[in-house]
Amino acid sequence: MGALALVASCSLPMGDQATPESAHYAILRARQAGDVDTLWMLLDPAAVDLFDRWVKAEKKSVEAIRLRYPTDKQAAALAALDGGRRGALDDGHALFDTLVAGTAPEPLSAMARVGARVRTVTMADEGRQATVRTWAGDEVLLRQGPDGLWYLGLRPEEAARLEAAVRTAETNLKRIERNIDTFSGKAASK
Repeated sequence: MGALALVASCSLPMGDQATPESAHYAILRARQAGDVDTLWMLLDPAAVDLFDRWVKAEKKSVEAIRLRYPTDKQAAALAALDGGRRGALDDGHALFDTLVAGTAPEPLSAMARVGARVRTVTMADEGRQATVRTWAGDEVLLRQGPDGLWYLGLRPEEAARLEAAVRTAETNLKRIERNIDTFSGKAASK
């Protein structure tokens, strides 16, 4: 009976988005399964918006280069934008997929499943943000969305990198639009 109780205690709850603890388990299961689509659905809506903005700026940049840049300048301009690969993606979900593809961790051992269990939850931002700490010492940031559900938040350094990538893509788009004005002679007439 003792061994059966130990095995039962090692399995992780299914999880949903009703509470920070439950969202942690849903995220953990999706990561372990390599289920990028579910991870995307569990991602903080603010991060989803940033991924979508990044792809939108890249798409507009690639389109502008292909349609309005001089032919002899297109290859170099596209090369500066990863060859236009991000601009060819459908949306932020597709970009997220490319960034996390192939990063599925090894299956959790029984001891790792015990360590992945929630030890404490610390609430912040008037109850809209939670930090889940596991028995293994890992921390997971969760944010409550406008729908009342809990989502995976990005760590501050991840959020900063994503925001910087979006700013760069949007700055590149503005630069491309200025270049088009220069190529067409509009910049000289301003």
